[in-house]
Amino acid sequence: MTKKTGVVIACDWFDPAFRAGGPVRSLFNLLDLLHSDYNFRIICGNQNYGSEEPLVVDTCV
Repeated sequence: MTKKTGVVIACDWFDPAFRAGGPVRSLFNLLDLLHSDYNFRIICGNQNYGSEEPLVVDTCV
C-alpha cells in the first residue's frame, strides 16, 4: 500500500457553499477528480458568500 501525498487547501468557501460561484465548483470538481491519488484537507469558512448564517456540514478537527 502506498501513501497518498497530502495536500492542504485554504479557501474562503467550499461545497456546500455556492454563492461564490465558479471557484467553489472548480475546486470541488478538482478534488472529485483527484481524491483517489491525493489526501486532501480543506480549510475554509463556515458561511456562504454574503451570509451570516453558518452552514450545516460535517467537520474534522
